Amino acid sequence: CIKCKVCIDTCPYEARFFDEEDEVVKINEILCQGCGACIVACPTGATQQKNLADVQLIKMVEVIFGKGKESDRRDQS
Repeated sequence: CIKCKVCIDTCPYEARFFDEEDEVVKINEILCQGCGACIVACPTGATQQKNLADVQLIKMVEVIFGKGKESDRRDQS
């Protein structure tokens, strides 16, 4: 992680945050919906997700290839 915080900006559920004390990006697992937007956005591939359900994997692939619902994608403008 290069602490660029792209994953924080990309998360539509505001589940990622920067812990100033530890100087690391963390995830609030209660808020995380497993959409995978942060994984796709990470320029270094540093972010990962554990215990993905099949539906979450499918949603992530759809977001990567632009086939997910508009609400699943962050506005890139």
